[in-house]
Formats: sequence, C-alpha cells, structure tokens
Amino acid sequence: MFKRIIAAALLCNSLLAGAASLDIGLANTSAKFSYLTESGSLGYAGADVGYDFYYNETGDKFLGATVMVIGNAVGANRAFQYGFGAKADYGLLSTNTFITAISIGGTLRYLLPAQNPIGISIAAYGSPAITSFGDTENVYTVNGRLDLEVMPNTRGYLGYRLMEVQNKQLNTTNNKYVVDDSVVFGVRLSF
Repeated sequence: MFKRIIAAALLCNSLLAGAASLDIGLANTSAKFSYLTESGSLGYAGADVGYDFYYNETGDKFLGATVMVIGNAVGANRAFQYGFGAKADYGLLSTNTFITAISIGGTLRYLLPAQNPIGISIAAYGSPAITSFGDTENVYTVNGRLDLEVMPNTRGYLGYRLMEVQNKQLNTTNNKYVVDDSVVFGVRLSF
C-alpha cells in the first residue's frame, strides 16, 4: 500500500515537475526519502511541495506531504530565509497503531557566506488535537541540519531528527511514542 501511494505521487509530480530535488537522510536505525519540487510545476507558483517516506528498524512507517511557502528577509540580509506551511502524515507504528494528522509549522535557514556556502536550518511541525484524526492526539517533528554545498546541485548535511506521536491506543506514559531521536547524515540532489 505504501509503495503504491509513493509511486503514484512521484509519477504524477514528475510529469509536471520543472526543478526538483531528492533528499536522502539516513541515521543508524532509520531512513527518510523526500522528493521536493516547486509548486509552479503544479500550476500555482510560490510554494515548495514535498513528498516523503520514512521508516525505521522497529517497523514504524510514515508517508508525508508538505507544502511550504519560503521567503527571504528584506534589506541587506538576503542570506536569511524563513517559511511557513503544513504537513500531512499517515503512518503505521510497529505497535499496529495508525497515525493520521495534519501539522502546521515553519522553517528558518541562514546561509553563511563562504567559498562553499554553509547553511544552518531548523524546521518544526506540530499537529494540534483538532487536526489529528482517529486515536491520534498529536504528532511533533523537529529537524535541524548543517549543510555544505559540495557542487552547485549537491548539498551534504549533518543533522538531528526528532519525531514523536501521541495516540490513545499506546500503552506508554502520556500515550507518547518516540518514533525517531537520532543524528542524521544526508544528501540533497537537485535536478
């Protein structure tokens, strides 16, 4: 089921895509693959659209879709970027618990001027109970990274990923379950 949804989303978007990126973030026990494109390829400019698939060794699997509007600071500080958007998550935990939520969040990024530009960024999303469906109460995701431009179309990064869910069916303290809490190595390829 997960493979079919990913294949359909990537196929539909790749037929319309102009500029796109593939982001691969690996930790010791988890992996996340993201396909990112500009919304202009979908007929409406001004936002970045992404699809991702996450899984880990314990058997947790998540599909996600993100829409993020990115802007630059005004004035002389053009190296600072910020964005606001929404993320939809559908997942299956190793406990056979389904997670469905729509989160809101944002991102901050600063690009240090250098021979090979270095970027520092953080992104965070959270779903309130009103946009968490079924037995899901909340989904929280935080990502931070330090990236280095290796080539004009390739960036390598070292980062941190925290993903936590709260669901009424979980038999844990406060019904919380940590999906991921790890250091991540990755690469983003643009084409």
